Amino acid sequence: MGTPPSDLSKDLWKRGDVCTQDFKTFGWVLCYTPHCLAVRWASGTVETFSAGAMDGVLRVGHANSIGPAGGHETNLELLEVFEALDRVETASRNRKPKNDREQRELDNLIRRHFYAKDGCNWDKRHSASLYSLALWPETVSVIFKLRERLHRLLCKRSRPQ
Repeated sequence: MGTPPSDLSKDLWKRGDVCTQDFKTFGWVLCYTPHCLAVRWASGTVETFSAGAMDGVLRVGHANSIGPAGGHETNLELLEVFEALDRVETASRNRKPKNDREQRELDNLIRRHFYAKDGCNWDKRHSASLYSLALWPETVSVIFKLRERLHRLLCKRSRPQ
């Protein structure tokens, strides 16, 4: 005997729940308190609803349900992916190269990250660190920066194209 389906309208909101307003757009719940509900719409905007305005927002899926893309990710995991992409977009916008040479180095680090599977073994093993070095250089150790420069000198595949 399975568990009876829960009534979507009577459960408390949880982070990652999918909701809609007038069935025009959908979004994910960021946080909920009895006094307010924060929703990240698919467009990327975040809207906060007071207790009285929450009635216009309808839950259409639970956070732990499989997402609409039909993959293996839950709605909560999809929300986390979008939030991660927002952080990467913000970091790339804030990263301002000083000259053309630095821009080519950044482009090369990002290229090496995305094409690591076709690159050398060192790039495969350090793909995430290469990406961090391109977008958030302050988070990467000085030792790794030195190792990357040495590797770039020795490996033809890792040099800027």
